[in-house]
Amino acid sequence: MSLAEYRFLGDVLVIIVIAFFGLALPVYHCLRKRSPESGWNLGGNVASSHLSGFDLLGTGAVVLFIATTWKLKGSQLGGPLPELSSVQILSSAVIYLLIAAIIPTILFWRISLNEALGLKWQNKRSLVWIVPIFLLGMMLSGMAVESLGWSEWVATKEGGRQLSVETLTKTRDLKLITALVFAAVIAAPVAEEIIFRGYIYPVAKRFTEHNFAAFFSAALFSIAHFNLNALPLLFLFGIAMAWVYEHTGSIWAPIFCHMAFNGLQLTYLLGMRFSGGGTFSWLFS
Repeated sequence: MSLAEYRFLGDVLVIIVIAFFGLALPVYHCLRKRSPESGWNLGGNVASSHLSGFDLLGTGAVVLFIATTWKLKGSQLGGPLPELSSVQILSSAVIYLLIAAIIPTILFWRISLNEALGLKWQNKRSLVWIVPIFLLGMMLSGMAVESLGWSEWVATKEGGRQLSVETLTKTRDLKLITALVFAAVIAAPVAEEIIFRGYIYPVAKRFTEHNFAAFFSAALFSIAHFNLNALPLLFLFGIAMAWVYEHTGSIWAPIFCHMAFNGLQLTYLLGMRFSGGGTFSWLFS
């Protein structure tokens, strides 16, 4: 990560935090006081009425974790890129899952996890059409972002690909590849969907409304990856996942879509090792 990329991502994070805590919360609070009978922030298929001001502190803790990670990345600027190991990747994946496990822990005493996250989803067959449409939509979105010259602009900031992506396209260590596959296809989808869609989205929905909640959770999700090149696509990804979650009412739907998306990335990146690149290499940068 270059200094310019680091500073830009930090500025975006500050804007996201101010937009939610400094603007959206007080504005929507006033709107709810003026029309308390409307209940427009409580409807839909994702439950939010059980959430309280305590959960704003939980959201703040997630933001603090992201900000701390950003700060740590700043301390690594200018130094050599660290080498990833299978143990390091698996340890990070397990820690990420443990952090995500905090969410059900702080929810279960107020509401059943089935009601909060839609765990007993009855319409799993809809994944047959949801996942392909989602993947096609993401590919078209990536093409649109690329056509607008985003990658060229990122190049002016000296932005590059994520370290895990670089590692996957170069390593021949089977253990390392296996660890990366587990982290990307299992751990990351489960942890990130529980945190950003299963918790951040309904909290934001409870105190604003579903459209702004989708925007905020997607923005926070995209910035948490600290990759400028992938930022707009990850934002659109987050919007799509919030929409899928809201319309299905089950966290399983965005989890499986996320798994499919990351699995497609891995398949492509591993294929690049043998083909030397490809038409859509920018999509997985």
